[in-house]
Amino acid sequence: NYIVASLYFHCGEVLAFELTIRLLNDYHLKEVHMSNLPGLYYHCEVIKALVQDDMPDLNAHFIDKRIEVFILCQNWIMTLFTQVIPLN
Repeated sequence: NYIVASLYFHCGEVLAFELTIRLLNDYHLKEVHMSNLPGLYYHCEVIKALVQDDMPDLNAHFIDKRIEVFILCQNWIMTLFTQVIPLN
């Protein structure tokens, strides 16, 4: 809701709707919370590929220390696409 509200505020009704549909379909956002979490695994693989390509020193450190990128990014990805409702 926060993402759509922000888009609506900045873009207007029609463009906000179009952007929301594109985010859900083209960027696998609706799959993040589906059964078996296919979107979560997809985004983790994207981050892993980016680390391998753009940060070879960090990737080598991860390999040396036996650190999986998935362990570091799974909670971050889940919170990116989850609405947090503040308690009053």
